[in-house]
Amino acid sequence: MRDAQNYMGRIMRKLIAGSIGLILGLMAVTSIAQTIEVTPGDSQGWIARSSNTGVLGLGIADDQGGGASLGMSTDGTAGQIVKVARIPLITIDGINSISYRVNTNTVSGFYPVPNLEYFSADRSGTLVYLEKNKTIPANAWEPVVIDPTVDLWFSTEFGALDERTLAEWKLELPGVLMNFFQIGFGDTGSAFPVTNANVDYIELNGDVWDFEGAVTPEPPPTPETVIVDPVDQQGWFGKDGSTGTGELSTNSPRNGNGSLEFITDGSAGQIVTAARIPVAVDPISVTTVDDITAVSWEFNSSGSGINEIPVVKIEYFSLFRSGTLVYDWSGSYTPGSWEAVDGLAGGWFSTEFGSGDVRTLAEWQQDLQGVLVNFFQVGMGSTGGAFAATTAYVDTVRLATSSEDTTWNFEGDAPLPTEPALTTTTITSSAPNPSDVGESVAINFQVAVVAPDVGTPTGTVTVTDGVTRAVLCSASAAAGTCSTSFAAAGDVGLVASFVSDVTDYADSISNTSVHTVADSSTAPIPPPVGTPATPVPTMTEWALILLVLMMVSIVALRRRQLY
Repeated sequence: MRDAQNYMGRIMRKLIAGSIGLILGLMAVTSIAQTIEVTPGDSQGWIARSSNTGVLGLGIADDQGGGASLGMSTDGTAGQIVKVARIPLITIDGINSISYRVNTNTVSGFYPVPNLEYFSADRSGTLVYLEKNKTIPANAWEPVVIDPTVDLWFSTEFGALDERTLAEWKLELPGVLMNFFQIGFGDTGSAFPVTNANVDYIELNGDVWDFEGAVTPEPPPTPETVIVDPVDQQGWFGKDGSTGTGELSTNSPRNGNGSLEFITDGSAGQIVTAARIPVAVDPISVTTVDDITAVSWEFNSSGSGINEIPVVKIEYFSLFRSGTLVYDWSGSYTPGSWEAVDGLAGGWFSTEFGSGDVRTLAEWQQDLQGVLVNFFQVGMGSTGGAFAATTAYVDTVRLATSSEDTTWNFEGDAPLPTEPALTTTTITSSAPNPSDVGESVAINFQVAVVAPDVGTPTGTVTVTDGVTRAVLCSASAAAGTCSTSFAAAGDVGLVASFVSDVTDYADSISNTSVHTVADSSTAPIPPPVGTPATPVPTMTEWALILLVLMMVSIVALRRRQLY
């Protein structure tokens, strides 16, 4: 019987393996590699990235019968970078091959290289190819074939010193989605040599994009000046935590009828700020720190100290990084005079690291690539000690990105409405943890107001799977708990999102909390509680007598046979 069961088990395993092989084979057949022509009329999903400061254009004819290529050039200006990108809908560990054909004019060998930008609920960064094993001759078409087991990459998530092969990064990043596949060159920090490079084609997992024309970048936004007044505040509003006074005022006009007035009375810990949510870069994303191309403002203050001068602030947020970039005023100022400030020329510090770490905005942009801008702000003061009573005025504020270049001119006379109080959402526990497959799990959460604000937030909390974004359960913030169950074993990243039902409180999202689902498929199933134990059969007295008689008869028979 056991041999038969083993035989049937082997047959079933072969059938399952055969089915899986058939499915994978069909997938391979239906996933036929193709060559696609990229032209100015049909860019096939390729776009110029927002940080381009170099030039994209129509390149030279390639040596494989093509009439044109993708041209990339830099003019030697410091901080230039040029690249194109495409959303590939593939995971990092799903990459099997990358190759392309390139032509560059520099004898030093500068040429476009691929970057793999990745993102998940708990991982984000960019794999940058290190062209250590390649030498590209000048003014000649050269194929670049990347060996996943030899060629090295580093990740911005870990730093440039951590060099690994693509095969090793695939093990590090299983199932992590590639956000963008991009190719380009340059340096966001220092000057980059004058370079003219051209790309004939790019191959990824067998698919080939043949560039027969330029991928036209989006035209730069048209600069515009808009009036901020009581009728149309242009998205500006008071930032929570303001303990000073902020309003649109008819006092101290410069190029109009008024300005944005900030007043602090000298009390300890006073701060006054106005803020705005930046507009979208494109239909699928919002403004990022590295997308900012210009920032400036004009002010007039009665004070001259570091906390008595209005400065611009950039509040940023992602699942892994959050803080506020604050312009570090370090120059001299004459009270009562109008001052124009170029934010690209000075230093900034981040509340994430403290005021001792001052860098240029370009350096912060390199450190915060892809991190969203939560608020663009202007204000003054200090949440710490007291400083002199100050009245200051802001006439204009400018912010330029790849999608807008706006100068806001503050006019009119009206208080700025206060921003909703910030909240934090936290998953406090999931019980039982670990749980069995199909077992009910209570997910406990808490929504709180960030000090110094007070109150009890009201609204809905929704718990999702941090990877698949699937909704697991939801409940009111006051309930503090909701229940779900899991259909498969493994670790699940839980993320709780709070959406307020009133304007008094801001929405918030929790960090990822890991819940473990145990594999209980092989564990013995205990009897239900209260089920009586199965009785053990016992022999009656007559049965015992019959058994003894039978044994005696057998012994007697054996003796007769012996004699």
